[in-house]
Amino acid sequence: MGLNLSMHYGGQRVDLQKVLEVDTPPSTETHFPVPHAEFIDRVEGLASELDYTVRGVEHALSHAGMRWFGIWELENKHPEFNTVLGARNSHDKRFSGGCALGKGVFVCDNLSFTGEYKFSRKHTKNVAEGLETGFQRVFTELPAWEEREARFHAELKGKKINEMRARFIMVDALKEGIIPQSSLLKIHNEWIKPSYPEFMEDGYSCYRLFNAFTGNMKGGNLNTKLEKTVRLNTLFRRVVKLQS
Repeated sequence: MGLNLSMHYGGQRVDLQKVLEVDTPPSTETHFPVPHAEFIDRVEGLASELDYTVRGVEHALSHAGMRWFGIWELENKHPEFNTVLGARNSHDKRFSGGCALGKGVFVCDNLSFTGEYKFSRKHTKNVAEGLETGFQRVFTELPAWEEREARFHAELKGKKINEMRARFIMVDALKEGIIPQSSLLKIHNEWIKPSYPEFMEDGYSCYRLFNAFTGNMKGGNLNTKLEKTVRLNTLFRRVVKLQS
């Protein structure tokens, strides 16, 4: 079963044809827009070349097509999560083009991105060469990244935390701008009584709390989700290290 990828978008979910119909603005002396289609071609070309099976792909557009977000769900050998690649591009100088790796938890559609393998390139003169290099590096590192994520996944399950420690982590997430104050009670309630029984199997673990966070982050803008889940992953890596 694949992720319900549409839960993770801002903007309007569209099919591939709509993305291809978006006009790319002409280049100027300082700004060199890249067609959204070039990002799609690079991702899908490298996935095919390296024998990755694409389980699902979705696209979203906003600001009259000036901003595009894409997400690909790639099969891997791990039974509990899959590999997710999120990419973005803009024609209005709002942000650089680039991508990041993440993972999706099968049971609940929770999605998070890590900061270990991501890249972005400004739309300057040599942007095309930079994008090609960036995408190749991400795909080359995919197998090793998946193994590290599997170990981190297991570490989260193995680390038990009490109520006080869980609250400290929530406060840290609030201070670091990962969540708004309005989410604290929802995350705490999900930690105490998860919506999915699978998250109770390991008791009061870091994994259980991590998914309380990512479950609360469903919906909204993929660009914002990318940045905040990178910080969430960094926070929980610190937690696991401190608990060791």
